[in-house]
This record gives sequence, structure tokens and C-alpha cells, in this order.
Amino acid sequence: KDNYFKKGEFIVSEVKDFFIPKLNMKFSRLKASMEAKTTKLFYVTPLKSKMFYVATDENGNSFIEILKRVFDDKFTVEAERLIAADQFKNNLGSFRHLEDVRTEDKNGNWFIMTEDNKQHYIKHNFITGQTITMAYMTGSELSKRAQKKVSLMEKSINSGKERKQIKLGDVTSNSNIKFSVKLVSREGEEPGVFNGHHRHSPRCSSRNCSGCWPIVDANYELVTVKNIKKELDTNFYTKEYKQLSLMMHGKEISLDKLVEDNGVTIKLENEFFNIYIKDLVQIAPVSKTEINTLYLVLNTDRSTVRSLGINLTSLNQFRCMPRANALYWAAIESAIQHKSGIGVDSIEFNSWQSQARWGQRDVVSGHPVRKELQRVFPQSFTVDVISSITNYFN
Repeated sequence: KDNYFKKGEFIVSEVKDFFIPKLNMKFSRLKASMEAKTTKLFYVTPLKSKMFYVATDENGNSFIEILKRVFDDKFTVEAERLIAADQFKNNLGSFRHLEDVRTEDKNGNWFIMTEDNKQHYIKHNFITGQTITMAYMTGSELSKRAQKKVSLMEKSINSGKERKQIKLGDVTSNSNIKFSVKLVSREGEEPGVFNGHHRHSPRCSSRNCSGCWPIVDANYELVTVKNIKKELDTNFYTKEYKQLSLMMHGKEISLDKLVEDNGVTIKLENEFFNIYIKDLVQIAPVSKTEINTLYLVLNTDRSTVRSLGINLTSLNQFRCMPRANALYWAAIESAIQHKSGIGVDSIEFNSWQSQARWGQRDVVSGHPVRKELQRVFPQSFTVDVISSITNYFN
């Protein structure tokens, strides 16, 4: 009473019960009386659903007798099976699995469902109070009869040092699979790079300027470990989803490959990747006899590989010594300056590394001469995952 309705708005109300003056009773009582004296026939087709209350004899009536009272002669029963009723008849071809008829949206068959009777429904006499359901279902409707639904919602899942497998659930060749991924953060290591320049060019004294004075001029990168943690947003999505993959029966295929092959569709909505799997076979063959478990795999980014310490990038000038000696001189003096090791990513490393006394201290400075091998800079990422798998009857 306190609401004001605008033009075009309407109210939907439902009458639960009402009084019938001519019968001097409520509708609920009339309905209960009808149900107590009749057999209910629930009739379902693609066009309509209807409940028939069929009066039955004292000893009951057969299925065919009940159909005659409802449809007159507009039905056909052959070999103890309903073939046609009204305008619908059995025209669905033979099939082994329901997925085989998922595209049949015009052809179908009649299905009869009754209470737990010991006799075949054609031979059974139905008495008052019992219910028969006769449903005409197309192949498309049959293939969508859900057998089991598996849901998952996990927050803050991290890919770890190398990878993380998330079990989405068991699937069949007749499954509807949808899942959503929200990228939360990326954390780990990245190279910290300082670009440096080294020049060794001693001046001669006025008393002694004869002979060849060595000169070394080189550029280098000092590589260190930098710890990071980044919040991710949609600008990262095209890069990050390439680290996601799907796996079944030990076979793994990346999400971007599935997109390329039209095996999945991806849509970005409200910070979530909404992913729909169209073709499971592109991941792995779907077994009819074994359990098919589908996993989402988060692969930690391990693509960045560098050596720490001084990594020579160029030799600009050298004099009065072989090139290999000049490179070693630039590397060891820069390492002493920054108190670091020498990286194997340095240019022409194999040509001069034999001059170094690896693992020992430099005789002049006392600095330990340390060889820095290549190492991985891993970056894990954290996601929220929501998934829904509906397995239909096969």
C-alpha cells in the first residue's frame, strides 16, 4: 500500500486457494478429491505440459485404456512400446551415447516413467492415486540431462616454485565446462641491472714515458637479484594467461594454443577470464572406460635466465695486451670494485676464463675470484579460480 507503480509496471500474484460457491467447497478440497479418485497422467512435449486426471475402474486400467480416454485413437503402441501420441512420434535414430544426438533438436522419442512397478507399464493396471509421466524428448534435450555437477571456488592459489595443478573435476565427452580465473599478483625475482663503464689508463711519469702503456676500456652490467611483488590488472592479461594450461591423462596443452586451435573461448569480464571449453579432444582423448580428470595448471615463469655479478657487454678499446687479457683485466677489476663475482654471460667468456684463479683470492686486493653461473629468476603468480562442470548422461 505504500508503493506507487509507474506506467508499464505490473504485479504478479498467485492464488493459493479459493472457495467455489456452487460446489460449496474450497478448490484444494476438490483437487484432493479428484486425485483420490483418478490416475494422474503428466503429459510433456516441446509445445506444452499438462496434467490429466483420468477416472479409473475399481480394479484399475491399463496404460492403453488410459490413453484412449485422453487421446481417443490418436496414439500408437507397437511391440509393448508407445510409438506415437497426438502429433509426436518416435523418429530419433539409433544411438549409443547421448552426445551422439546433441544436435537433434527436431527429432525425438517418447519416454514413459511410472512408479516402481513389478510389471511392464503396458501390462500393469494403474489404480487411483498412481501417476504416469509420458514425455516426448528431442535428442538435444536428452543430451542435456545433467547427471552430476561439480563446482570449485578457490582463492589465492599460487603457482609455487615451478607449477601448481588445480583439479577442476572429472569430465566426460558430454560435459559442459566453464571456469573463471582472476589474476591477483605476481611475485618472485627479476634481474637488477646497473650499467657500468671501466677504463684502465695509467698515466706515465715525466721521467719514464717510454714503452707501451696498457689501456683497457669496456662496458659491463652488474646483475643482482631484485625481489618483486606486483598487483596484476587487465593490462597483464594477454601475457599472463599464456602461463595457464589444461591437462588430462598427463597430456598438457597451453591455453593460448587452445585458443589458436579454437578449442576454447575466452572473454574478459569484471577482472575475470571466463573460459569455456568447446572441444575436450583437443586436450586429450576422452576415455569411455577410465576416469577423465581435468586439471588447470599454473606454470611459474622461469624464462628469465642470467648470470649474476659483472657481465662484460663490450670492449671499446685495448692496447699493449692481447684481447683476451684485456677482457679479463676489465672483468676482474670491475668485480673487485663492486665486490662481486664474474658472470659467465660476459662476452667471449671462454676465451679468457682460464686466466682466472677461480675460488681463490686475488693476490693484490684479496677479493675472492668467484664464477657466477647462469641462474633462473622465477616469478610465480597468484590467482582466484571458479569452475563449474556439468556432466550430462551418456
